[in-house]
Amino acid sequence: MLAAPLSHPPSRKGRRMPDYTSHGPSRRQLLIDVGDHAKDANLTTLFKDLSSDILSRQGLRVKVLGVEIAYNGYSVPTDKVHSKCDTDILRGAVTAHFKTHYKFTPWFQGTHYDLDHLTEREEVASALKASPIWTSSHILCGDPRVVRTSKASTTATAFFDIWDTASGARARQLVDKQFMFRGRPLWIHSSSKSSGIPLCTRCWKWGHPVGRCHAVAAKYPRCSGPHKLEEHRAVAGCCKGNPKADPPQAPMPGGEPCPHTPHCLNCGKNHGAHERACVLWSHRFDQLWHVEKYRQDLPVRILSFNCTKSSLSIETILEHFVLAYDIIFIQEPPWRFVRTAPSTSCKSGDDVIGAPLHPAWLPMVHNPEPDTRPRVMAYVSNHLKEFRPSMRRNLIDHRDVLILSLFTNGQSYNLMNVYSDETHTAALLLAEEAASLPSFIYMGGNFNIHSQE
Repeated sequence: MLAAPLSHPPSRKGRRMPDYTSHGPSRRQLLIDVGDHAKDANLTTLFKDLSSDILSRQGLRVKVLGVEIAYNGYSVPTDKVHSKCDTDILRGAVTAHFKTHYKFTPWFQGTHYDLDHLTEREEVASALKASPIWTSSHILCGDPRVVRTSKASTTATAFFDIWDTASGARARQLVDKQFMFRGRPLWIHSSSKSSGIPLCTRCWKWGHPVGRCHAVAAKYPRCSGPHKLEEHRAVAGCCKGNPKADPPQAPMPGGEPCPHTPHCLNCGKNHGAHERACVLWSHRFDQLWHVEKYRQDLPVRILSFNCTKSSLSIETILEHFVLAYDIIFIQEPPWRFVRTAPSTSCKSGDDVIGAPLHPAWLPMVHNPEPDTRPRVMAYVSNHLKEFRPSMRRNLIDHRDVLILSLFTNGQSYNLMNVYSDETHTAALLLAEEAASLPSFIYMGGNFNIHSQE
């Protein structure tokens, strides 16, 4: 018995599918607009210049496939989508060719466009939200920030932040995508990690956030006084008045801003420390500039002295040089009986052995082993407390070398006091440890390296 033939679906052969795509210029090409100039360029010569090996040595990563007349100018097709670096290299070659042969500069177009420096942030935000890549899960933290490329540039970069998860999943949905802005595509790239230099809103010094501020009191940024904004009229000398003066000075009326000239505690100019007019504000993303600036302004006056174990010399220096120096490095300090301390085991008390002390100075010394004495020590003025002076035994722990560090602007500034004996113990030690030591702004002491003459 014959079976009925299997039924097959009707063939789709011959059916015409509607075309919903409108084709435009390919991204794998660059367009040369010559304006009203005649399109009579020698395509062979132009192609030869654009396919030269010189461009490959300059870093060109795409291959030029030809040159043809198209889109009211010339089209330069490439084997793949070109990067910004490729665009710059080809732009230079095209410009040089037309200047040499045709005495004019064409308008060179590619797939990378720059943002105009007069662009409004609201316009960028609107274009982002209208883009297909923007979804309901993407929420701006604030308006985009349009930053000019340089003072003389007419282009800019728009920075924006979005609310994201800890893994950055939402940001990855946008990175390396493009959206249309004023009829042209703009690329979205992840910004470099440059958070800038923090400005403390308590003491108004650069280099640390308010949570790590070690200032004794808060300061008002306009006058550098130790008070807050709401307390300025009541306690500031410029506004509170002085009835005992001759003639008496009446206090300034309340409810109005302070009319007096401000003073910046960072640069000394006539503006507040929180204002953008400060030169430190304009370099807030340049960490090296801030480091060099604070290094120049670091108020350190150093005296290095070998007192040959004389207590009288140390006591004289500490008493009379309080205002003259900030750090005193001593070699061969005295180490003898200073005073008697109460003791639970001895009725007459325990002997305290050490170097002379002074209330205006902070002593720093490496406590020696029994029956030995230190050969270097330092006295740091109390005026440098805001720089948090520390003895760095973690770098070198030796009785002949003392490393002192001062901290400001998120950086450490290291100073070294050295005493090297006749056998050059400290000098040999430093030669061995040189590779592991940080940089120093000061290194001095008594090296006992005498001339042979």
